[in-house]
Amino acid sequence: MILLTGATGMVGGNVLTQLLAEGVGCRVLVRDPSRLNETQRARMEVVEGNFDDPSSLASAMKDVSRVLLVAPLGPRLAEHEASVIDAALAASVPHVVKISTLGVTQDAQAGDARVPRQYPLHRQSEERLERSGLAYTHLRPGPFMQNTLNFAPSIKSEGLFRGSWGTGRMAYIDVRDVATVAVRALIEDGHEGKTYALTGPESLSSADVASRISAVTGHPVQYVDVPVEGMVQGMIARGVPDWFAGAMGEVQAYIRAGHADIVTDEFARLTGAQPRSFAQFCADNKPAFGA
Repeated sequence: MILLTGATGMVGGNVLTQLLAEGVGCRVLVRDPSRLNETQRARMEVVEGNFDDPSSLASAMKDVSRVLLVAPLGPRLAEHEASVIDAALAASVPHVVKISTLGVTQDAQAGDARVPRQYPLHRQSEERLERSGLAYTHLRPGPFMQNTLNFAPSIKSEGLFRGSWGTGRMAYIDVRDVATVAVRALIEDGHEGKTYALTGPESLSSADVASRISAVTGHPVQYVDVPVEGMVQGMIARGVPDWFAGAMGEVQAYIRAGHADIVTDEFARLTGAQPRSFAQFCADNKPAFGA
């Protein structure tokens, strides 16, 4: 039995889909079971609860062999994940697979750029898991290709998207590929004590992203660079919580300074296949981008 946290999010949702396709026994801890469709609910165990409810965590851990640990981004990320780790330890769960983020140990290379606030939170959680004595696997993916779908409305209506990455480059990875590695770590032996840095096959600037989308949609797409502070204030004006908007601003400043230009071959080494390219992702999402 594998327990999934974050099963209604991007990574957890894709892991759930792949595990169900392989016929693996799944249990999910969710705050709102209605976010799971009826077909999913019929094929797995559902525990209603959350990271602040110790009794629901204890129930979710019963007879579990491995746990996928995914907490929502926020100021309590490390605290929430510590609660899951403690519950897994109390239940003697053999193995925890944590979804972290690329760059959490790159602080020394950040120069004068401000290290995004979520990086130390993820690292605190990793260290807590390492100290627990439980077998662990850390997955550190780069930026998700799926995040670019947030720009689809402005791409369709204005032929552009805005951001504060400047000419900084990053190796986007398709969340489906992250899920593939997570599933392997959850159902195979040999991943204990391992850390995998996961990226797509190429490092792209935002201008490159615009070019890839344009090539698929058949109409011009432009990247418009804006100051980081202006981007943050714009998010807050649209109702995004201050902490989250600030975190996104710090990530974009970090990328803008050139610290996210990292490409790894971990996906190919682990799976024997090549990760999806951004061009493939765009082709899969042509309608969303206005093709």
